[in-house]
Amino acid sequence: MPRGWNDSGNDFVKKRAVVIGNGAQGLAAAWKLLDTGMFEVEVVADKAGLSPPNALWEIPPYNVQPEVLVTKWAKATFGEYLSMRESFGEDVGVCYPVPLYALTRNELPGDHPQKHNLANYRHGPEVLKEEILQRATAGTAHEIYKDAEAYDTITVNTRKNFAWLRKRIQELGGRFSRVELKDLSEAWTVGDRGKVDLVVNCTGMGAYDLAKDKAVKPIKGQVVHVSMDEVRCAMSDYESRSYAIPADGEWLEVGGTSEEGVWDRAPDQAILDDLVNRASEMLPRLKEVMKSDDADVWTGLRPGREGGVRFGIDKSRAKGEPVVIHCYGHGGAGVITSLGCANDVAALAIDALQIIQSKSKL
Repeated sequence: MPRGWNDSGNDFVKKRAVVIGNGAQGLAAAWKLLDTGMFEVEVVADKAGLSPPNALWEIPPYNVQPEVLVTKWAKATFGEYLSMRESFGEDVGVCYPVPLYALTRNELPGDHPQKHNLANYRHGPEVLKEEILQRATAGTAHEIYKDAEAYDTITVNTRKNFAWLRKRIQELGGRFSRVELKDLSEAWTVGDRGKVDLVVNCTGMGAYDLAKDKAVKPIKGQVVHVSMDEVRCAMSDYESRSYAIPADGEWLEVGGTSEEGVWDRAPDQAILDDLVNRASEMLPRLKEVMKSDDADVWTGLRPGREGGVRFGIDKSRAKGEPVVIHCYGHGGAGVITSLGCANDVAALAIDALQIIQSKSKL
């Protein structure tokens, strides 16, 4: 770690960083910047952060590019979540191990290409008869499906995890501000603590306007939360694209839908009915459970982007302006890539600011 930012080489002076966005990427970036001990960090957003649905770790992350980079981030995030759980306990909302079963009515072409990175990986029709899966599917898995693969993975209860991250950021001296930015340049003067040296743009869908990035596109998702205590594993159906993710003993999340280019966040009953019908083959009790008052529907917009994630330093900034790092467009993989991506944000920020400081001495 560098000695410090002060040109005199005496007192350590922290650089001031503004992170725009308080979702998975923004919270992770703020934590990792603070963890270096080299930054004062202020997280700004125009509204309170909304926890997305439960997160299920898988590789490669679904429907987000570039695959090599996001897979690298996902692998790093897996290790970070395990360390987080070991160091801070159950309050972080991370569960491990959670068996994940990928089910198909056909034969899988072979083992998972990433099986060397998957804990307790197994593949074959005999997987369909495992007790935890039989219990979750009311004993029907081996009757409906022909083949399966399974491994132990992580699930993240984002409500718990985001609350823990906010608290951790504040414990490390970070601040949160409710600020509505109309233009990215307004972040240069956020707050009352002097010159801003670094801006990290983690605005997700907000980058459409704030960064004037018309490649950003919404991918609307709709899920339902229900109480099904018998389901203690995660499941996905290759053909119907439905899935089930248990949330730390609180509820079962059932999805999924993917409507590219749809900006309307309102629940769609026809989409919900189709979701329930598809998932009911995997979860025979689902239709009955949906009649309960406990069933809750959630909709949201995943921040997709044509061309994949935008990550890196904004080369268009003028001399004297803060270093700007863009970090958005992770689609539905924001949570499971967040900590690995945040490590790269912190490393990139330190390198960029060191170069600027070195040039200023010439």
